[in-house]
Amino acid sequence: MFQKRLRITAWAIVTPVVCLSGTMLHAEAIPPTTGAPLWSLIATPMLTGAIGIVAAYIAIRFDARKSVNQELIKKRISVYDSVAPKLNELLCFFLSRGSWKSLNPPLIIQRKRELDQTIYIYGPLFSPSIFEQYNIFIHTCFKTFVAVGRDACLRADRNRLKIEWGSEWKPEWDSCFVAPAEAAKSEDVMQEYNKLLAQLATEIGARRQPVYTKTAKAKWRRWVRA
Repeated sequence: MFQKRLRITAWAIVTPVVCLSGTMLHAEAIPPTTGAPLWSLIATPMLTGAIGIVAAYIAIRFDARKSVNQELIKKRISVYDSVAPKLNELLCFFLSRGSWKSLNPPLIIQRKRELDQTIYIYGPLFSPSIFEQYNIFIHTCFKTFVAVGRDACLRADRNRLKIEWGSEWKPEWDSCFVAPAEAAKSEDVMQEYNKLLAQLATEIGARRQPVYTKTAKAKWRRWVRA
């Protein structure tokens, strides 16, 4: 903030100096015997000064806008650093990959609440498409508004997870899931996750990567079957 004020102050000082210099140079450039009309002696320096003021105003506005954009990108990166690991935890749980066994169903529901809070607070810092894609991803993973006072239910394949967990599965976890017929496909979860991460990366200035092309889809299916 101090640097921004310093730059604006500098422009405010430089502008009249430039205008005054233009006026003096114009006055010196006109020989005293030319008999130039009085209006030309006045109008030209005024025009020079006006152009200088407009140019300085544009430069000040551009500099201020640049500073705001830089601060916005920094805040977006901070939000990304907060939500990206939690989004990845959801993905790992639904695909049974990585550290998914350390992520039990109640914890995943808690992660959803944390993500909702962050997105609803800081979502206005991003484009509307981010909020829209986040909701698509979340509704792919969860069934919301199940009943009054009840948490969202996971759209994961409960039967598969029971097999994966084995004897470590807790019966009370059953109520955290939708019916098997309502479970989301793993490839749909992966697709919406990739779209969301790609959009977030784009809005923090990172290069957008291709998301879930036909080739990537084929590789994903081979990876799931492995």
